Order: sequence, then C-alpha cells, then structure tokens
Amino acid sequence: MDFYKIISGILLIIILLCFIKETYNYPILIYKKYIKNCRQKRNLNQALNKHEKNFFLSICLPVYNMEKYIESALLSLINQSFSFFEVIIVNDNSNDNTLDIINQMQSKDNRIKYINHNNNQGVYISRADAILNTNGNYILLMDPDDIILNPDLFQQLYTYNMKYNLDIIEFLVYRQKEGENNFIIPK
Repeated sequence: MDFYKIISGILLIIILLCFIKETYNYPILIYKKYIKNCRQKRNLNQALNKHEKNFFLSICLPVYNMEKYIESALLSLINQSFSFFEVIIVNDNSNDNTLDIINQMQSKDNRIKYINHNNNQGVYISRADAILNTNGNYILLMDPDDIILNPDLFQQLYTYNMKYNLDIIEFLVYRQKEGENNFIIPK
C-alpha cells in the first residue's frame, strides 16, 4: 500500500513539474510562433517585391463554351489594383470562340495561362488540373461567369492576410439573373 502511495506521489510531482515547465515556456512558445509568422510574412513580402514567380494568389478558372462570359470575367481580374496573381484557365475542349478570347486576353496580360483539354473531362477534372498548376500561396476558385466587382479585392485580401495571417477567407457572392438589373443578396 505504501508502495502505491509513493509511486502516485512521484507521478503527481512529475505531472506538476511538467505543467510548471509548460506554463513557464508558454510565453516563449508564443514568441517563437510570432517570430516564425514575422519571418513568413517578411519572406512573402520579399517575394512580392522581387516580382518572383511565386504569386500571392492563383485564380483557377475552368471553362467550357463560355464565349459569352469569359472576357468580362478576365477583365474583372486583370483590372485589379493588386498585380501579384496569376490566372490558370483550363479550357475543357470548348467548341465555340472561348479559346480565341482567352488567346486575345493572354496577349494583353502574361499572368493569364491556360491548359487545353483535347476532350471534355468535366469541371471537376478541369478544376483539379488548374489547382495542380498553380504557383501562388493562396488559391481562388472562380467560375467563368463570375465577375469581381471590387477592383481592390485582391489588395484587401493581401492586407488582411498580412495583418491576421489567415488560412482561409470566405466572402459573400451576389447573384444576378441574366437579363435583369437587380442583384440577389445572400442571407
């Protein structure tokens, strides 16, 4: 019986010592995490300042027969005030003028890259191909009939990321029915 009391006492002391050690180290761990985050942000800033191939944001855009919408979508991207992004378009074997429009837009802006499928593989495979070919630190999935209304959106995303070190950003989408001028605001 005394043996169990001695063992349990020793275990209790060990647990208390571990707790005290962890509590004592807690500010050091926070400081180390802070330093690591500062280094990551500094490295990201250095990469952006040097205009390296590491983009802040990669926009993945699968397209199939979207000649009616693709130019507006791409214009809403290339007119952003923030320029450290790339657009990866996967043309899923469109049989309209989508590829011609993509080529025209690509000649205006070298951040637009595209992959051409020889046969239609569907939006899932197209999105996956786009994601596999990204160079950015973050990925934005976009549909070819989406338009970004805020020309400072990417700059705001970058600023929020620098301030809060975010992993995921989610924002609302307003919908507009074709041929109508009013927007459907999500609840």
